[in-house]
Amino acid sequence: MTETTSIEDQVISIVCEQLSASREKVSLDSSFIQDLGADSLDQVELVMEFEEAFKERAKTEFGKEMVIPEGDAESLSTVGSAVDFITDFFAGNGPSAEEGTPETESGSEEAPADEGPAEEAPDEEGTPDAGSDSAGVPKEPESDSQTEA
Repeated sequence: MTETTSIEDQVISIVCEQLSASREKVSLDSSFIQDLGADSLDQVELVMEFEEAFKERAKTEFGKEMVIPEGDAESLSTVGSAVDFITDFFAGNGPSAEEGTPETESGSEEAPADEGPAEEAPDEEGTPDAGSDSAGVPKEPESDSQTEA
């Protein structure tokens, strides 16, 4: 049994279980949506199951879990495309450098922390405009008699 056949068998087993499809109905050409009746949530769950199924092997071979980036996950529309992606993942020595970005549990990148109030904006010559506040709102002119008796 070749490595591709082993990956193919695992992927087909996952698809059959997740989508309650018979083995006879699932081929490499089967579309998750058109042929197997998956919806977008089913596709997300399939990707999660693929990651889980190959997690230990990826940890053993690359020292980290297999993560299918969102952009790649969206391109997995058939059983064959999933098999090809996973086969290429292992044949290509695992995740590439750009896939090493830390992600939150929701799968999106961390948002940068709020850095506080903005600095006073410079005018065209590059010097801060003394006639406006940090938001660029003109300041009220100061009067000569600030206290009235």
